Amino acid sequence: MADNTNTTSSWNLIDTHVDTSITDTSNNFLSPSRVLIYARPSTTAAGTSFTAIGVIQGWSFAEQRQIEEIFELGSDTKYLIPGRTTGQINIQRVLISGKDLANVLYASSSGEDTIRTLKDISVPIDLIFVAYGNLSGGSAEEVFRRYFQGCWLTAHQESIAAGQAIVAESCTLSYKNLLVTRLGPDE
Repeated sequence: MADNTNTTSSWNLIDTHVDTSITDTSNNFLSPSRVLIYARPSTTAAGTSFTAIGVIQGWSFAEQRQIEEIFELGSDTKYLIPGRTTGQINIQRVLISGKDLANVLYASSSGEDTIRTLKDISVPIDLIFVAYGNLSGGSAEEVFRRYFQGCWLTAHQESIAAGQAIVAESCTLSYKNLLVTRLGPDE
């Protein structure tokens, strides 16, 4: 984190950054041009590779945690009791000639079955969000990964408006577990 020797009694806010470890911006920030999203059904064998999901226009995920506030008679001080944590992933994609997003997410599954509706989905999928950096010799190394395990497609939407030439689609997924890996000089 911050490698800063300033104390709370003196602060040089004009000439000093809070986090002085950020010196070379080319490798410290993630770029959308270096990000890929991969998927595979959770029921596949551990050695089975993931399939890259193309034409992604937007990606976001959010977590929320329930917090219960408890008060007692005779005190204004409250207790904060943490509850369960849940999360969702949202993916926006351009629908191209071929499979829609639901079928692309399950592309590595065996068989000729086609997902027509959410009711056709009977297994969860795993998603990996990977960022690449440290470009050298035209290739990139993985520097950051979010691995979402046991994802279920909870919503799927397609839309087109007058004047548009392409169909946009989006989906929402809920996940069971999240593993984060940050690679690079700090590891």
